[in-house]
Amino acid sequence: MPKKPAQFLKAHTKGKKIALFCTQGAPKDSEFAQKALQNAKKQSPDAEVVATFNCKGQVTQRILDSASRNPKYQSWAESVKEAAGHPDQKDLKEAKEFARKTINRIKR
Repeated sequence: MPKKPAQFLKAHTKGKKIALFCTQGAPKDSEFAQKALQNAKKQSPDAEVVATFNCKGQVTQRILDSASRNPKYQSWAESVKEAAGHPDQKDLKEAKEFARKTINRIKR
């Protein structure tokens, strides 16, 4: 998790109802994606997490190029190429539905 979002979650979520969402090059049901949301939950231990949303997102070419040069990350770089063009219209539709349902859940 990037430093700024982690700091924000630690500083501003205590006692609040929150929804977490993330984008990443990995498929949304992948272990990587699930760990990302678990890590976000750890950054906000005193919040009530009412919903989570995961969406495939395009990885920048600069990151892909860098990862491709490192044997440790070559397979990852190859696997996230399929994320090009995401979020797409289907992803955005799912995000809107997530937001609608989450707002209704929080209002209760």
